[in-house]
Amino acid sequence: MALQAKAHVGEVFREVARLTTEVHGGMGFADLLGLHYWFKRIAFNRQILGSPEYCRQEAAAVQGWLIA
Repeated sequence: MALQAKAHVGEVFREVARLTTEVHGGMGFADLLGLHYWFKRIAFNRQILGSPEYCRQEAAAVQGWLIA
């Protein structure tokens, strides 16, 4: 369940950061709002902790759904 939750939160986190930047008209990459820090953190988390696809694949392997 933790891997599935991590995959879901990873997708939602990226989507929320993208939408907030769009809503604020791209100001997220200026120093006014600090949203660029969240984009950097998202990229770091995906590289170090694994992408949502990787987490779902690991969850399937742990549950025995993955063949070979």
